[in-house]
Amino acid sequence: MRLRVENIREETSEVKSFRLAPTSSDALPIFEPGSHISIHLAGNIIRQYSITNGPDHVDHYAIAVKREPASRGGSIAMHALKLGDEVTVDPPRNNFPMSQSDGKCIFLGGGIGITPLLSMARHLSKLNRNFELHLFARSSDLVPFKNELESQLEATLHLGLVPPKLNETIANLLSNRDANTQVYICGPGPFMELSRQSAEDAGWEDSRIHLEYFSVATDESLTSGDSFDVELRRSGVTLHVNSDQTITEVMQGAGLEIPTSCEQGVCGTCVTRVLEGRVDHRDHYFSEAERRSGEFMTPCVSRALGKKIVLDI
Repeated sequence: MRLRVENIREETSEVKSFRLAPTSSDALPIFEPGSHISIHLAGNIIRQYSITNGPDHVDHYAIAVKREPASRGGSIAMHALKLGDEVTVDPPRNNFPMSQSDGKCIFLGGGIGITPLLSMARHLSKLNRNFELHLFARSSDLVPFKNELESQLEATLHLGLVPPKLNETIANLLSNRDANTQVYICGPGPFMELSRQSAEDAGWEDSRIHLEYFSVATDESLTSGDSFDVELRRSGVTLHVNSDQTITEVMQGAGLEIPTSCEQGVCGTCVTRVLEGRVDHRDHYFSEAERRSGEFMTPCVSRALGKKIVLDI
């Protein structure tokens, strides 16, 4: 669908928020808190951005984009948009749904990781539900949506914390909580892992810990491994994947197209059905149950367990 940039606001020196509205009278697809949209940009770039408005606002999608110094083009292209520009957007998807539990919600956001949590908090505030919203940032001037967070959502800002103070603060926030309490975490990879580990150390069950990865700390071990062959059944092609290559890299090198975005196994853009073979999952996208089923994989990072895997491409 085509959406028009209806409003742009500078939230911080690094973050811009965008209001995207339909170009026609057609109603927008509905969404739930935690959802994201995929935006198609010039140069075959696809990027995912969390919807920040609550689901009661049905006439637009609001997103916020941080300009990344090491951007591969997505955030630069988004920050170059002007009022009235149009973009192609896929319907909302939700890989970070809220629990059906009526227990208290704790939201832990690191930097731009506040975006999906903002939609959740706005939704719960509208319902007069009990929640805590905590945002961790380097400094006050780098807090997006600062006025609303403090005055309307009663958020607690944790500024300039580094280990061990950061570790202690998160541990204290997650200790001595009711068994029905849910925690939702989003932010940089190290922040995510620290928060997840703190929750586990405090005795939280996995079912009460909800994670949304925007990116992960990467190193060669995440994508390297034994070499294998990948058969692309519908394409009638079999390719060899070396130990230091990914399936998507080999496909692109052979002139075969596959949609990608994060290339870290986070966003789900490249998810592909597995027809034969076992998967060595390296992603942060699938649930454990989905990994065990072996029906799908993220070829941007995941590999074959064995000498060959057959994909529905």
